[in-house]
Amino acid sequence: MVKIYLVDDDKDDQFFLEEAVKKVLPGCSIHVFYNGIKCLEALKDPDKPRIIFSDLNMPLVNGHQVVEKIKGSSVNKNIPVYIITTSVSEKDITKSMAVGATGHYAKPANSGDYKKIVEEILAKEGLLTAATK
Repeated sequence: MVKIYLVDDDKDDQFFLEEAVKKVLPGCSIHVFYNGIKCLEALKDPDKPRIIFSDLNMPLVNGHQVVEKIKGSSVNKNIPVYIITTSVSEKDITKSMAVGATGHYAKPANSGDYKKIVEEILAKEGLLTAATK
């Protein structure tokens, strides 16, 4: 079973992203965290997620810091981390990629568009088969 981590401090965005993942990849195991610290603590578990979706602007530890910690860890560095955020500033996109994010996506204005983003990311990661598309 594919294990996926979602990290976002906004409950609405968590809901929309989680629902999109469930639609695109039914049966996957989704773990939701309200901040980066909880995600980093969960990564101590030997059963690693296949992919992580993280917001950028969060209290305590922001998305860039989450990516830096993950990519700086010998046991977690190969986990793809995608930033999904309201920020579309060139500065934030550049920094996301510089710290090691696999991708940087803008949160959609329409909740239904989360599915398109999730499909694109999961396809890039080879997690979609003809049966799930």
